[in-house]
Amino acid sequence: MKYSITIYLESKEDVIRKIEVDSKISLLEFHQFIKESFKLQNDELASFYITNNELELLKEIPLVTFEENLDNLNMENTNLESILNTKTNRLIYIYDYMLMWRFLIELTNDQGETNKAICLKSIGEMPKDAPELNFSEEKNTESYEESLEDEYNQYDEF
Repeated sequence: MKYSITIYLESKEDVIRKIEVDSKISLLEFHQFIKESFKLQNDELASFYITNNELELLKEIPLVTFEENLDNLNMENTNLESILNTKTNRLIYIYDYMLMWRFLIELTNDQGETNKAICLKSIGEMPKDAPELNFSEEKNTESYEESLEDEYNQYDEF
């Protein structure tokens, strides 16, 4: 199944990517695609986090499994649809534990089929330094997204 996903960098400046991916890809493949889409370096650790409605970090799915991870979950053995779906439609992705690049991942649609990952829309440039963390449930991303629809209309394919 095709997932349409919007990824927001937690930043003062707008840095957003709208992408489409196959729901069955592994989190490792998704991690690689996020790095490509945001032009991140290739040599840092990262984790996905399952969240609640208040965006509290509930469960970590790391790039590398450590002994503390009793579930033995990692990006390689977990597929995207198992943690991102209509019931749990948001994740937090943290890249580089020292700089703490933090992204909100939001499932916006789950219809159709695709066999490749593409970036449909790219808004904003990545800042040189990681921004301060400030995601909260109070942000209304839907109305913000709608206001950007008319202003930006560029498509990039990877």
